[in-house]
Amino acid sequence: REYHMDITNMEQYIRIDHVYGGKFQVIGLPELLLQLPDSMEITEGSVADLSVQLSNVGTGDATGITLSVEAPQGIDIQNISGYASTIPPGGQSDAFVSMTGLNEGEYPLSLVVSYEDAGGKVHTASHAFSVLVTSRMPLLLIVGIVIILAAGVATLVLLKTRSKKPPQESSSK
Repeated sequence: REYHMDITNMEQYIRIDHVYGGKFQVIGLPELLLQLPDSMEITEGSVADLSVQLSNVGTGDATGITLSVEAPQGIDIQNISGYASTIPPGGQSDAFVSMTGLNEGEYPLSLVVSYEDAGGKVHTASHAFSVLVTSRMPLLLIVGIVIILAAGVATLVLLKTRSKKPPQESSSK
C-alpha cells in the first residue's frame, strides 16, 4: 500500500526544515505458524509421512521460505516437499516430511521454518514434536499367532468331520 501525506507546517514536530510533502509505504510483517501433531508413531524400518500446515497469520508476505527438521540418530529424514516458497497474508501451504524409523525408541524432533519479510529481515519459527518408533516384532508375533490359531481350528474341524462316521444300515431278515 502506498499512503500520501501532506506535512506542510509540521516542521516543528518532525524537526526537518522545508518539507512540503512526503510519501511512505507501510510494510506489513509476516508471521508463520506451524500446525502439526505433537507426536506420531512409526514401525521400525518403515517410511511415514508427516503433514505440516504453514499459515501466514501476519500482515505481509512471507518469502524465501525454507523448512528443515532437526532429528537425532534413529530417525532418517528422507524428504521435505510440497510447500510454497512465498505465502501471502492469510494464506497457507502444506508441507510433507517423509521419514524412516531406524531404531526402536522415542525421539524428539524439531521442525524449523525460516522466511523473510519485505524488508529482507529473516524470521524463524519452530515446533517440537516426538516420534515413537515401535518394533516390528509385535506385528510379526500377532500375525504368527493368528496363523497358528487358524491352523489349529482347521485341524480340529477336520478331525471332527472324520470322526463322524455315517450310520451303518442294519439288515433285517
